[in-house]
Amino acid sequence: TAERFTVNDLSGQIGPTEISGSLGADLSGARPMVSADLVTSELPLAGLLAPAAVGTGGAASANPGRSPVKGETKSGRWSTQPIDVSTLKAVDAEVKLRAQALVTDTLRLDNAVVDAGLAGGVLDLRKLTGTFYDGALSVSGKVVAGDGLDAGLAVTAIEMNLGRLLQDLADSDRVSGPLNLNATLSAQGKSEAELIGSLAGKGDLGGTLTVKRKAEEEVGAVVLGILGDKVKEIRGVADATNVLFGAFAGAPAALKGTFTVDKGIVSTSDTKLDGRAATALTQGTIALPAWQIDTRTDVFRAQDTGTPYLTAELRGPLDKPNPRISGQPFQRQPQPAAPDTPGAQPPADTQPTPIKPEDVIKEGLKGLLKGLKN
Repeated sequence: TAERFTVNDLSGQIGPTEISGSLGADLSGARPMVSADLVTSELPLAGLLAPAAVGTGGAASANPGRSPVKGETKSGRWSTQPIDVSTLKAVDAEVKLRAQALVTDTLRLDNAVVDAGLAGGVLDLRKLTGTFYDGALSVSGKVVAGDGLDAGLAVTAIEMNLGRLLQDLADSDRVSGPLNLNATLSAQGKSEAELIGSLAGKGDLGGTLTVKRKAEEEVGAVVLGILGDKVKEIRGVADATNVLFGAFAGAPAALKGTFTVDKGIVSTSDTKLDGRAATALTQGTIALPAWQIDTRTDVFRAQDTGTPYLTAELRGPLDKPNPRISGQPFQRQPQPAAPDTPGAQPPADTQPTPIKPEDVIKEGLKGLLKGLKN
């Protein structure tokens, strides 16, 4: 009839995407009801998501260093422009989709399978699975369209290729290995900024990670061992470098931890990386609304699990944090006590004095330059 139609054995092409399957519509109700059972080639999502993305902060993310413009938060990351949810309220749908790949920006979900229903502004994502960075990704949950969006999702990722993921997202090739993630998340809001600011949930992660050791770093460790007049202090820096590389570089290390999310702030107190004869424990927060990080990582050697050998703190912008390193290698050790001599003055306080690694390296470089002049 004019109000109902079905197309079976559909075969065609929309832009670069090939489509086959069946498509139907029922226009007799208060809202159109669309049913689709489709198989597609690679499917770009940018065009499909464009109506809901009007005013979002994609441009801000592409240039995080610039000043925020109208409609963005102070971090320059999240848009305060209202999200258009009218499409979710205007139509009901039942969709089954198998796509060669779903693609958006640099992210890609291969062999994607979608099973979802939309009724009365409620999107029921029964199943979204596929291959994400060589691993298995599964997402399910509901999104309710009212004045804004109210979303709840469960996410499971198994053996994602962390090396490829970091290469695409952060242009880093230092870490590789399989990463597992489980999380339940919820968010409510009328804009991108409100959704991020309301983000809540919990999860856990694990995997086996390998840190790449570069040749120039190996040379640097050797140079540190032979520099200048401050031999003892420089040796401390070299020892720290050797401990870290020996424990975590060039061989798999086991990663395990849990996290919570409240008002867009991700917190962890137990994320551990177990390497060879050393463990790194990370505690701290990542504030997504403000795009800030504040974490502390303590490295413990196997022979002394109660006292951190080395501590690394990261504070500041998430993509450009300010590191601060301290610990045992950077403590000046007290001089041996002189033999007791009648009438001698008591020794001064011999507590170790912290030194800055950068000062030690500067002094060492000065000594190296003096040696080259001789």
